[in-house]
Amino acid sequence: MSMGETARRQGDRGATAETAETAEAAEAASTGTETAADIPKARLTIHKGVDGELSVGGLRFVACRREIERVDGGVTLIVRGRDGAGEQDRDLVRFDFFRNRPHYHVPAESQAERTIDPERHGDGLAWGLSEISTGMRPLIEEAGFAALAAEIDAQALEKAAPQLRALVEGLAEPTETSFFEVDPKVLEALGLDPD
Repeated sequence: MSMGETARRQGDRGATAETAETAEAAEAASTGTETAADIPKARLTIHKGVDGELSVGGLRFVACRREIERVDGGVTLIVRGRDGAGEQDRDLVRFDFFRNRPHYHVPAESQAERTIDPERHGDGLAWGLSEISTGMRPLIEEAGFAALAAEIDAQALEKAAPQLRALVEGLAEPTETSFFEVDPKVLEALGLDPD
C-alpha cells in the first residue's frame, strides 16, 4: 500500500470519526460540555513526492520526499512487513529524516516522536540507515511485532545499506499536495501562524 493509499484509508476512517463526532456533539449539547468538533481547526499543507520502494530481508521499505508547509521536510521512510498471519502488510516503524526535526516513530502509527539528535547521532539519515542495516530487529520487536522480527534476514539488511541509500537519494521532489485539518496548536508548534 502506498503512502497515498494509507492517507485515503485514513480518510475512509474519517467518515466513522464524523459519525462519532456527531454523537459526541449531541451528548455535549445535552450536558453543556465542549467536544472535539467545537475546537477550531487550522489547515496544514503537505507536499509529497512519488513513493520509492525496496524489498529486502523480509521487509519492505517505502520512501518519499515530504515538505510540511514552509518549515520542514525531507525523506520519510516507512518500514513494512507481513503480520503474524503473513497476510497483511503492516507499517512497523517510520523514520522522518527532516531537516529541522529529524525523528522516528515506534510503532509507525505512534504520534510520539523520538528525536534523532544531531549532536548524539550525527547526520540523521546516515544514523537511520545504519539502524536499519544493523538494528532493525529490536525496533520491530519494540513496535510489537516480535514474531516478524525473528524472521528478518539481518545479513541481507546489512548488505542492502547501499541500496537503501540509493533509494532515499534517488527520490523525486514533491509533486502532490494534500491539506489536513489540524488543531491550531500543531501549526503553532511548527512556528506557523494558524490563521
